Amino acid sequence: MPINLSWRGDAILARGKNGREKQKGKKEGTEVPTTEASGAGEKYFANVVLKSSDKSDRVLFAKENLNVRSEVWLEAIACDELNLCYNENGTPKWSVHFGGRTPVNSITLKTWSCLSKSGCIIEEIKGKFDSAAYEQLLDKHVSKIACDIQPRFFLQDNFPVHLAPRINHWFTKNKSLILLRLPKNSPDLMPLCLLHEVLVSELNKQEVVFSVNFSIDLNRCLQSICQSHVESLLLEMPTTLKYIIEHNGELRKM
Repeated sequence: MPINLSWRGDAILARGKNGREKQKGKKEGTEVPTTEASGAGEKYFANVVLKSSDKSDRVLFAKENLNVRSEVWLEAIACDELNLCYNENGTPKWSVHFGGRTPVNSITLKTWSCLSKSGCIIEEIKGKFDSAAYEQLLDKHVSKIACDIQPRFFLQDNFPVHLAPRINHWFTKNKSLILLRLPKNSPDLMPLCLLHEVLVSELNKQEVVFSVNFSIDLNRCLQSICQSHVESLLLEMPTTLKYIIEHNGELRKM
């Protein structure tokens, strides 16, 4: 069953059926370089370099959440920021970059995404992305999803904006959400990483170019991603956690 899409302001709504502390020296709203994805999930994961401390954190996270039932993961919400880029290095194709770093000589759309069984939301980030901007997105989109069921996992990484006191306070007010901060360098634990890879692949497959009609083309590509695929990303969590434990923290390349 294809996802039914509709525009809602700057957002594209696709309707379908604990981590480390804030890193020293980095302030919220600053750009934090992270690993980039360029079209193939395996290539993206290959760019991630895990330190021994990263692997230890990943194993600890996996052991703490290994016994969570699949039906609980299916109700989870995942949020992340990414840069959707076109014409990187003169190549007329789309790529996706997670974190603050953007490639030179490309058209870049800074976006925020939210994935759940209810659908996927992608909204363009305009201006500085700080804790106030993030809180507005949580109020606008996540609060409406979270009221459907209690409790519900909320997955996010350790980007400084996510760790701001303002955001911690937001989660204390929204008690229906159980905050799970993902370990550092763990794209295999973030369902949105794989979903965006699928989206970028579809954009390039349909040879979509950046134009005034891009919103229409993006909608069409999102429609090709069925609801069952979105749900399967969430249901993969138990398998991924087991893999991390059995392989001493290594990435599960999917």
